[in-house]
Amino acid sequence: MSIAFLTMCRNDLIWLKKWVDHNRSNVEDSKDLHVILHGPDTVASEIAAECSTMVVPAKELPGSFERRRNRMIRHYIAGLLEYHDVVVFNDVDELLCV
Repeated sequence: MSIAFLTMCRNDLIWLKKWVDHNRSNVEDSKDLHVILHGPDTVASEIAAECSTMVVPAKELPGSFERRRNRMIRHYIAGLLEYHDVVVFNDVDELLCV
């Protein structure tokens, strides 16, 4: 079974490190850990260096941030499901324990 993990992060460096460390043991390749960075962040990029990362603009745009964020994440997950059996999405400060 192929699994990918996805999170979005902004200024949560301690949690990002914990998220990467926690989920790394659940995938064969660190590139199956996907991190969306809300704005450029050098330290976060270093923490997630072995992961697949994407940076989205941090500037405020007209309309609901949460609606835009959810729509983008749904599309990202749909793309990942073309290659993986399961995609786990959670906030960076949430860890899934089985």
